[in-house]
Amino acid sequence: RITEQIRRLVRRGEERPQTPFSPHEAIELAAGAVAEQYQGAGIRLAMRIEDARAATAYGDQTLFEQVLVNLLVNAHDAFGSHAPSSLPGGGEPRVRVTARATEHGLLVRVEDNAGGLPAEIADRLFDPFVTTKAPERGTGLGLALSRKIVLEMGGSIAGETVDGGARFDVVLPTTALSQRTAAA
Repeated sequence: RITEQIRRLVRRGEERPQTPFSPHEAIELAAGAVAEQYQGAGIRLAMRIEDARAATAYGDQTLFEQVLVNLLVNAHDAFGSHAPSSLPGGGEPRVRVTARATEHGLLVRVEDNAGGLPAEIADRLFDPFVTTKAPERGTGLGLALSRKIVLEMGGSIAGETVDGGARFDVVLPTTALSQRTAAA
């Protein structure tokens, strides 16, 4: 599995078709993939999809689902052994996924309240093999692969600490690459 992740990360020039897909469906499928894991850990997963229901993103839906699953698993793992009373501000462990159309494309945001990103890795967050997980829990390739996927789709991804948790913003194009090229 690790070898395949490394191959995907370093593969160059592989053109993937930019096809329209439903980000709403991708979000629902990704949330479904982690639902049992979240329920078992007592983490509340909330989703708020605004006008994004009608939006169409361009790229590869399956790969976008992989990005979302990675972000959701990372959020789950960030809680570690936190008891609710030890969370910043107390309360229950929660992860929120929101999606809305913006002037730059479709913004999909994944936020948790698990304490935020460690300052020592904040500027290397998307570098390969950077992780805060124990060796048996992660390779440090998930965010690097997610960034590669999103960039290949013509989008962007960023992560930061906000309000006692981590926030990842993924922006996807809502027009086809050929339409973006013609408009430029």
